[in-house]
Amino acid sequence: MTRIMGMKTFGQKIKDAMARGGFRSIRECALSLELPYELLRKVACEDHIPKDEQVMVYADKLGLDRKDLLFTAYRQKAPAGFRQLFERYNGVSESGLNVVPVLPWDYICEARYENGRLVLPEGCREIKTELEGCYLFAATISAKSSHPAFSEGETIIVDPEARPEQGSFVLACRADGPPVIGQIQKKRKGWAVVSADCGAEGMQVGKNIKVLGIILRKQMDF
Repeated sequence: MTRIMGMKTFGQKIKDAMARGGFRSIRECALSLELPYELLRKVACEDHIPKDEQVMVYADKLGLDRKDLLFTAYRQKAPAGFRQLFERYNGVSESGLNVVPVLPWDYICEARYENGRLVLPEGCREIKTELEGCYLFAATISAKSSHPAFSEGETIIVDPEARPEQGSFVLACRADGPPVIGQIQKKRKGWAVVSADCGAEGMQVGKNIKVLGIILRKQMDF
């Protein structure tokens, strides 16, 4: 399976969503969400594009934005000569660098999306980076970090679309606390976030903690 012009394919977005949901297999996901197994397997493993109605069902069941998933499906189905018309970015500076919003630390767990775009607080500043991604965002750690590899004052860049891998650093939110930085680990019951705030076994993704994205980079000053 290949990615088209640096953007994730339909199948990759579905697999990423299943991973964020803590599903250990396509069959487990299909049974849990009452989705046709064979069609889900073709979508995830063969990058099959289903009908529009089924695309929206996948979006709703897996917590994805309907418009964004339809956009991805249509872009992937478009003839190669027309795919450049579907390019989307946060924004591109005159230097060609990606323009990424920096969210206040105390806003992160309240952030929401509308029409597939992150709603930004008033006065939100921006930084420029060569990192690619349609939905990247940054945040400056303004509290004691829950992981020793990160410190207060460092700015991190986060990709909400990146697929989690064993040991990846993630930015996450608990229902009853501030943002958490930890490492994603595969456990018997699915993915878990492990950090000083989450206990020795970590907190299971999808039940008591939500992963906002994979941390791509940290830096003191941009």
